[in-house]
Amino acid sequence: SLGERIAIARCHLASGDAASALDTLGTLGSAPLTAHAQAVEGAAWLELGQPIEAVQSLQKAIDDPRLRNPLREQAQLWLSRALIGIDDPGGAETRLKKLLNGSLASAGRLPSPGGVDPGEVRWWLAEAVRRVDGEDAARPIWQAIWSRNPTSAYSPRAAESLKGIGLPVP
Repeated sequence: SLGERIAIARCHLASGDAASALDTLGTLGSAPLTAHAQAVEGAAWLELGQPIEAVQSLQKAIDDPRLRNPLREQAQLWLSRALIGIDDPGGAETRLKKLLNGSLASAGRLPSPGGVDPGEVRWWLAEAVRRVDGEDAARPIWQAIWSRNPTSAYSPRAAESLKGIGLPVP
């Protein structure tokens, strides 16, 4: 079934084997879980360094109202990363800011099971902003990662970025 193929494809992605994830998904029809499969397919394309294909799959997935959280939020993050990959940091910035509205904006917020890490969302937002407006514009976002998401795997990266532009990090 498509549900089983999606589960197996997600396991392939988690183990770093994006090509096998795509092979497992195969041809997608128009079943109720198609949006979920398209989201996983988009993530696989992103991991394979194919951001154009990723954008196409992820946009289809996000446009389907049947795609639910936490996969919807993951797809939004993946789409933002893919947009950065095709030199559309402004589009990524808009999507990432929407993701940070609501519960993900709270200080110390931890990812829900299967959900996105707010520190990672901020990291990619900083990257989008940096590409458009430079490192000075990304500085407050790096500071927010470091101070609001200290347990995130992106907090040390943010600290390094801050040090790289000459700001002290305690």
